[in-house]
Parts: sequence; C-alpha cells; structure tokens
Amino acid sequence: MRYLVYLFILTVLGPSLGLAAGQDAETLKIGMNRPESGPYVKIGLDQERAAILATGEINQAGGILGKPIELVMLDSRSDPVISAANVLHLIQKDMVSMVFGGASSGVALRVSQVCQDQKTVFMATVTAANAMKDDREKCLDAGMNDNLSKPINPDELIDMIAAF
Repeated sequence: MRYLVYLFILTVLGPSLGLAAGQDAETLKIGMNRPESGPYVKIGLDQERAAILATGEINQAGGILGKPIELVMLDSRSDPVISAANVLHLIQKDMVSMVFGGASSGVALRVSQVCQDQKTVFMATVTAANAMKDDREKCLDAGMNDNLSKPINPDELIDMIAAF
C-alpha cells in the first residue's frame, strides 16, 4: 500500500518536478533522507524498500514525463542537524527535484524549513511522535503546507494532495 501512495504522489507532482533547475535531461533525481542508523532504522528500511519498489514501478511505466527516476539516498541517523545538512547536499550538490523521507517529527520539522528556504518540494513520509497539542499549528509555522494525523484516511490524503 505504501508504494502505491509514493507512486500516486510522485505522479501528481511530476509536472512541477520536471522543471527543477539543474536537472539532467535524461533523469529525474529525487532525494530520500531516511534513517539507515539510529533509533528509527527499521522505519528507514521500510521507507527505502517502498521507495525502491515505487521507483521500479514508475520507471517500468515510462517514468515521469518520460524521464526515469533516480533515487539519491542519505542516512538521516534520525538527527535533525544531520538531516538538514543531508537535505542541503541533496538539493545543492545532487540537484534533486524533491526530497522525502524522515522518521521523526524533529527531522521533518527541520527538513521542512530547509526545503522551504530552498524552494524545494518536501514530503514527510513518516513522523513518529505521539500526537501533541497544537501539532498542526507547529507544522504550518515551520513551513509545512498541511498536517494529517494518524491513523491516515486514504481519502483525506488524496484530497489533501489534490488541493496542492
């Protein structure tokens, strides 16, 4: 199910992703900042597997706008400071069109701000934390466009994505 959500989101975002400055004409680079070590390593492995599966399916179907997807992955170590540096590297050095991943709210909030500053699309795939009062407002204040709390209702997710 997760890879279908990735497939849907990447396909919806395709037109805006294809216009990123510095993109190689032959591929569409997408950055993934996931924990390969640290306390959320199992979640990171799930994210990586889902991304690889979705990338394979998208590429087999012809890619996005005719371009195959190239995943560029870095280890967040579940650390907001390392994640911020990773995302800057992905955007400025690897020239990715979008960034996704994360496994903690701290990482998601920090990466969201970096991506906002860099004018780069960011999708927080997992933000592990208990629901806290004013979470939505904190996310919006940090530069996120919206917030969807667990458990995720697929119809709400699709409506939220369609709004953007």
